[in-house]
Amino acid sequence: MEALLGIVAIAVVVYALLGIRSVPPMHAGVVERLGKYHRTARPGLTWITPFVDSVRRMDVREQVIAFPGVPVVTTDDQWVTVEVVVYFKVTDPVRATYEIANHVQAVEHTTIYRLRAVLGEMTLEQVRTSGRELEARLAAEIDEYTAPWGVKILRAEIKSIAPGKLEGASGARW
Repeated sequence: MEALLGIVAIAVVVYALLGIRSVPPMHAGVVERLGKYHRTARPGLTWITPFVDSVRRMDVREQVIAFPGVPVVTTDDQWVTVEVVVYFKVTDPVRATYEIANHVQAVEHTTIYRLRAVLGEMTLEQVRTSGRELEARLAAEIDEYTAPWGVKILRAEIKSIAPGKLEGASGARW
């Protein structure tokens, strides 16, 4: 009987140790029970039910995406190549996990789409003279699209705007 109690005690300790998980600082843990959202774990140690729960880690730090050269055509049919950097962070790990498959890739595509739409409404002279207003408008428009995914656009910075002619269709990143 004592041997059976010893085995049960060891099994309980092993079961408890299997449920301990660590969520690193500046991350959130999305805990799923049998594949369905259960709760959000804060940084530090957390306990999950072994074999039933799993934890997805979501980085909630500020992230940066740089676009080396996006060709855009203005309203006066002038081609410009724009280098832009977008800063963002995940504000809602649950929505960033379940509302979109890949939030980083979605931010990239949304940035290019909105950059072309915003600059496409301007003339070359307006693009060259409205730096800060353009950055603020671009950040606000990207943020409007990414808000349902739990992603906040902190700022968009235009590094350079180079007027020029597009060298063939293969040079465009469509």
